[in-house]
Amino acid sequence: MLGIKDNKNSFAGTVLAYESIHGKELRIEEENIQAVFISFKKEGAEISGNIVYNSKVYSEDTIERFSKKYSHVLSQVLKDKNMKIADIELITEDERELILTEFNKTTTQYPWDKTICELFEEQAEKVPENIALVFGDETMTYRGLNTKSNQLARLLREEMGETSPNPVIGIMMERSMEMIIGILGILKSGAAYLPIDPEHPADRIRYMLEDSKALFLLTEEGLFNVWKGLGIKVVNIKDDLIYKGDCLNLPKNNKSTDLAYIMYTSGSTGKPKGNLITHYNISRVVKNTNYIDINSNDTLLQLSNYAFDGSVFDIYGALLNGAKLVLVDKGTILDMPSLSRLIKNQKITVFFLTTALFNTLVDINIGCFDHIRKVLFGGERVSVPHVRKALEYMGPGRIIHVYGPTESTVYATYYPVDEISSDAVTIPIGRPISNTQVYIVGKNNCLQPVGVPGELCISGQGLALGYLNNPKLTREKFVPNPFEKELSDFNPHFSPNVMYKTGDLARWLPDGNIEFLGRIDYQVKIRGFRIELEEIEKQLMTYEEVKETVVIDRVAEDGAKYLCAYFTSDKKVAPKQLMEHLSRTLPDYMIPSFFVQMDKLPLTSNGKVNRKALPEPARCANEDTDYSAPENDIEEKLAEVWQRVLGIDKVSTTKRFLELGGDSIKAIKIAAEAEKSGINIKVSDIFRFGTISKIAENVKRNGTKEKSISNSETGETELGKLLKANSGKEFENENRRILPIKLQNDVTTYLHRSLPLCAILSDERNYSWFYRHFIQVFSTTHTYGTIRLEYLERMNFYSDIYDEVCYGYKDLEDVEDIIKFIIDKIDSGHYIIINVDEYYLPQKSRYLKEHFVHQQLIYGYDNSRKDNGNRL
Repeated sequence: MLGIKDNKNSFAGTVLAYESIHGKELRIEEENIQAVFISFKKEGAEISGNIVYNSKVYSEDTIERFSKKYSHVLSQVLKDKNMKIADIELITEDERELILTEFNKTTTQYPWDKTICELFEEQAEKVPENIALVFGDETMTYRGLNTKSNQLARLLREEMGETSPNPVIGIMMERSMEMIIGILGILKSGAAYLPIDPEHPADRIRYMLEDSKALFLLTEEGLFNVWKGLGIKVVNIKDDLIYKGDCLNLPKNNKSTDLAYIMYTSGSTGKPKGNLITHYNISRVVKNTNYIDINSNDTLLQLSNYAFDGSVFDIYGALLNGAKLVLVDKGTILDMPSLSRLIKNQKITVFFLTTALFNTLVDINIGCFDHIRKVLFGGERVSVPHVRKALEYMGPGRIIHVYGPTESTVYATYYPVDEISSDAVTIPIGRPISNTQVYIVGKNNCLQPVGVPGELCISGQGLALGYLNNPKLTREKFVPNPFEKELSDFNPHFSPNVMYKTGDLARWLPDGNIEFLGRIDYQVKIRGFRIELEEIEKQLMTYEEVKETVVIDRVAEDGAKYLCAYFTSDKKVAPKQLMEHLSRTLPDYMIPSFFVQMDKLPLTSNGKVNRKALPEPARCANEDTDYSAPENDIEEKLAEVWQRVLGIDKVSTTKRFLELGGDSIKAIKIAAEAEKSGINIKVSDIFRFGTISKIAENVKRNGTKEKSISNSETGETELGKLLKANSGKEFENENRRILPIKLQNDVTTYLHRSLPLCAILSDERNYSWFYRHFIQVFSTTHTYGTIRLEYLERMNFYSDIYDEVCYGYKDLEDVEDIIKFIIDKIDSGHYIIINVDEYYLPQKSRYLKEHFVHQQLIYGYDNSRKDNGNRL
């Protein structure tokens, strides 16, 4: 109760004794004290107290705080012997002052009175030619983005006519330039945007559009026909006619307190709830904050789905600070090698990712964090080993652990991870971010002292206006702030008269940081998404055969959370049937990984479901009557990978990935593990084909594509295999080494003629794009007025060569470094290709160069030759 107990010690470790008060003496041997021994002794009319504690369990500071709290409790009771226990204040005045005025001292000046549109337009005027957006090989400047969003906004204003101010417009897009244009265009029109994930079930999308009373739906051509019959006006955002109008900034028609977006999250009623977020809520997260400083030299990565509030930091952190925003398509997010290359090639400096994805990148390719200035992660319980590994690799000052529900607009607290103690079991969620206050309260919303668990509540300028069309839930969660008077001078423009009850259990640490302890209710957070388990249960109960159900979250051996549904039925119900039923109304992250049918649900003595007594789901395919064993080498390797990643003892090759508890993070790990076994599969293949047998069949049909470097020992590449075909013998002595090679006609032709043009690339970040997208069409002969073109089939090793040659190239500062690098690579069995740009001046009177690009293959060296040019 007073913060003296921790999770390492049972309550029996704390002993309270009264010596001589009832005429008896008490003796205790100090060496037998497990945790704390508190004794009171009566001497005449006075009662004195003494505390003896185990210093291996508690620090002196902890015991001192406890003694002050205990004295404070006793003094209250002595003043009023009839005081109810519920009315006893645990916190002292000094501690109250510390929490309210020191721990919550977060006021900073930021442009609270400006809309998102005004702040963006300031950047468009300040840095018009800076790159605002990058998507694949497309780029767009701040001027271009401002122009296109203005043109779209004008069209929307015309279509809106005389509607009520600050209406809602839905936007449903795949990741693209138009997605950002659409968001800004809606805001500039004076409306609020409703982001909708195209992959959400149709019923859920329909509910969101109806509940929000959206005027229009902005979408793209591929989705246009699907939704135009919904009874809502659908606008094709890629219609070229939109972008032919006036491109000037529009007259201002809204204010910073207006609604900016509605974001739907899981709701306990069985329907999602819409969070109402204002313009100033957003700017408070990314302008003049205390946890990060973003400037025009930064490049941010937009990883988060735009229907998830992590995207708010990505998008506005970049566009309201003149930085570059790199958009990522879904395929790249699910492909760790591609994502890692993108992070490196685009020189990303700042990005946020969920804890699960952070852990995956740390496991699979920690090198992608090399040039990151700040990486922010959060969304679920932290994994200390992963954070420790990242800290050891990156060093202090670059990793930030963040926390915040959607209701507080992205983040509420932050913790810079600069050191981790050897015995750490968790990482704090930190302190409140700018213009945010956090309280830990007990019953009756009483402030809890340092070290005492309670409900985490949030106040300040990040709080949502409430829930759309749900005043009852809004009143329950957004309550009057009992500490308002003590905070009234924090900011003259905003009175902190409301606080949001998160339902999270937490406690203050002595240094002013907050430790997250878990949930008070049945809301959980998985893969960054907050999920109301009741919503899943209510949807399961709509399945005719289900009589009772309960859904809980469980933790796998690797620390990852997953959902498990338990149900009863008079008939045998296959998990596949329930998954299909839920997929009609719930997004994929809310569909349980396992479904366990029981004769009856276990109950507690008071008749409630005993969640602790629910059994672990069966994780062995031996219990599956339809078990199919692997039939070939590919299936065998894939089965081993699935068993390892999914934590299953024996997996059937015909069992679907999702039925085995699979999700996107596990699919990423499977693809990475399979690649180590020499099987190259895409994450999308795992979801598309579903079973090991079908995936293996697809691999055989398309041929097994070996990875560019099959393992760290051989360093074998596609180029190496091609060159070694019908090759001669490898030669090596004290000074020389020549790799086996026989340059056949097809190889030399390929190397010499596969670059039909010279592209002057201003920046090494463009290399991988060039090799990935270059269409190999070249001219062979031509006469006046005619050109005959031939197509040269693409070969896979371009990107492999790029990855290999560019490894460590930034350290090659002189010729000797370059020579040493090449020799080391040849000694490791690697071939090296150098693109040489030869040119001459056909007209001496003008500086007009003609270029001829040749590729030089280096496959050996001779150290006995002193001249660097002749050594290779």
